[in-house]
Amino acid sequence: MLEIVEGTEDFTDLQVDFAKLFVGPDRLLAAPYGSVYLDGGRRVMGDSTMAALAFYDKIGLQMSKEQKELPDHIEVELEVMYFLLYKERTLRKEDNAELADAYLADIKEFLTEQIGAWVDAFVGDVEKEAEQEFYKLLADVTRTLIAEEKQRFLNKDLH
Repeated sequence: MLEIVEGTEDFTDLQVDFAKLFVGPDRLLAAPYGSVYLDGGRRVMGDSTMAALAFYDKIGLQMSKEQKELPDHIEVELEVMYFLLYKERTLRKEDNAELADAYLADIKEFLTEQIGAWVDAFVGDVEKEAEQEFYKLLADVTRTLIAEEKQRFLNKDLH
């Protein structure tokens, strides 16, 4: 992916493609919000957004007042996924199996009900609509990451 942007002096094409894909001005070509894919009607702030907020509350996370993105934005959900993975792994290293298992259950829920339920549709939109190879590759990395985590965790039994 670095080869694609390495040596690039003008990022205008990337910025324009970013805006077309994720910002507008009209219809988002690749809406980075779970509710667009989970709730139908290509609308944001649906029931799945409220479910994401409830899930974050359950695991002890609160949206920062400075956070400008919606709770089900891909950026936010990837950050939550990182948090869950970090907590589960750290607790395992500390031999706190009971709490680690609770985070394992949270990871499974998140992969089933949130990011894992919509990321393939989002990535498909990016791959279909992106003009710049950079975004297509980034989409592929995202798909691969979530697919690997689903394979690793959804087949893992609680102890």
